[in-house]
Amino acid sequence: MTDTEAEEQHTRVFGYDIPRWVSADTGISLAVKGVLAVSALLAVLVSSIVLYSIFYRLYVPQLLHESAVHMQYHKHNTSAVVDLVPAANYKLLSTSQAYSVALHLDVPTSEANEQLGNFMVTVELCDRSGTPVHTASRPAILPYRSSLVKVMQTAVRAVPLALGWMHEKTVLDVRLMEGMYDRRFAPITVARVALSRPVQVYKARIVIMAEFSGLRYWMFYWRTPTAVLFVALAVVWQLAFTAVAWSVLEAYTRSRQGQREEVGGMRSLTPSPAAQRIAETKAEASRKGEGVEIPELNVELVQDDGPSSAVVEEQMVPEADAGAGTSKSGSLRRRQAVPS
Repeated sequence: MTDTEAEEQHTRVFGYDIPRWVSADTGISLAVKGVLAVSALLAVLVSSIVLYSIFYRLYVPQLLHESAVHMQYHKHNTSAVVDLVPAANYKLLSTSQAYSVALHLDVPTSEANEQLGNFMVTVELCDRSGTPVHTASRPAILPYRSSLVKVMQTAVRAVPLALGWMHEKTVLDVRLMEGMYDRRFAPITVARVALSRPVQVYKARIVIMAEFSGLRYWMFYWRTPTAVLFVALAVVWQLAFTAVAWSVLEAYTRSRQGQREEVGGMRSLTPSPAAQRIAETKAEASRKGEGVEIPELNVELVQDDGPSSAVVEEQMVPEADAGAGTSKSGSLRRRQAVPS
């Protein structure tokens, strides 16, 4: 394969050789463009799904953070210290998200708990150094039940209670904080829980729940519609950008091809070196004013059959003899190959 054939089959774009049939207006070009369009659509769809997944993971924080509370009983109160983070450098909450804090208590419906009446629940959220960052205290009490209600409820649940499937207990949900934000330079790592009375407790846990609003609310509670909408917008945006980039690349390729063809045509019309030397000699003689006889050169460009050369036909016509007053007949013809 010659250099000319290689240039015809490839186009140089941004320093890279691209096959000519990629941008040619032929049937195979249309097929290639169709395959490229389908591949680009699949790539854009997959990339949009991946981008939305990454955005969801980074933008929407975890909804619930729940930790067990192991109460320590003292003479007049009950308290516990809860480590909220599993590692030293682990960040629990997002600083741009509001949270609510609640304490869930599973307490038996015993006479001792009912006789306690109201008691205070206090929670302190501390940073790594143990300094309280947020503090809240709320009252709590077991719901009142009369003797008749107790008898009726016990009769209805007699079988499950006898089989151990149920227990006589009450779940207290004490909401302690709302609209709480974590601090960037003092993140929450430890929670201190205290009860003002020695309440009998089956199980206790502290729950930190995110209060979603705005875009995060739609992304979390309406996941499928929001995901479809965001992926569709990303696909449209990327397809528009791809179409513009492809149009610019194709226009640049065609302009480069036109410039290459124009330069090739100019090379084919360049005169031979002999003709250039004769023209330079005549110009120099005319400047010096010397009567130098220089034969006239008739240049005729004849296109040869070869792909990379042109034939210049030169006709040397001698001038008339000034002394004898006669002219010499005859002519000299020469064919010379000129590279195109």
